[in-house]
Amino acid sequence: MTHQPVLLYPEGLLELNETAHAIVALCDGVRTVTQIVESLAAEYEAQATDVAPDVLECLRDLRQRNLIAFES
Repeated sequence: MTHQPVLLYPEGLLELNETAHAIVALCDGVRTVTQIVESLAAEYEAQATDVAPDVLECLRDLRQRNLIAFES
């Protein structure tokens, strides 16, 4: 039996795929988006420019759902 990672919030839960789980796991309030991209690029032995679009899309989706917030 495999367990799907989820993001719990007051109104329910959001099932996360492997990529979204890796991104959310790095959202600690300290790392910048650039640092998250660079960390994932290193982990997956990819170019940051290849990883960035997926990271940005995921973060944008989570922000639109009011599940994350960005500090200036």
